[in-house]
Amino acid sequence: MIENRPGAGAIIVPMPSRSRSGRVHAPHDVEHSHRQRSLFTKKPYSLLRDLAPIAPVNYSDLILVVHPSVAANNLKELIALAQAKPGTLNYASSGPGTPYHMAGELFKAMAGIDVVHVPHKGSAEARTSVLAATCR
Repeated sequence: MIENRPGAGAIIVPMPSRSRSGRVHAPHDVEHSHRQRSLFTKKPYSLLRDLAPIAPVNYSDLILVVHPSVAANNLKELIALAQAKPGTLNYASSGPGTPYHMAGELFKAMAGIDVVHVPHKGSAEARTSVLAATCR
């Protein structure tokens, strides 16, 4: 059984299960954990000591979306809007240190804009806030 534990930027590792062979299995996002190592020093586990990679399971791309009420129809217009109104646009993430947060900070730096990070307890909550226009 999988117990979804949103929040904490995936620091909360799913509880490992022990197979008949005595091996411990716990699905985990290793790439995400390497990024987290520098952001969060106190975690309940050590990636290198406590976990061993078995196989890649997933790969996904990140995309940038805006609510239709935002006055930008493309990336160039969005950057121009953010430059014209620094600190007034927000971006949602599934929490501090997550891929969405890091991508947002990289976008800010590369575009030279000031947008506000709004962390959520998980990606579902972040998507909902964008769709509902509570984070725009």
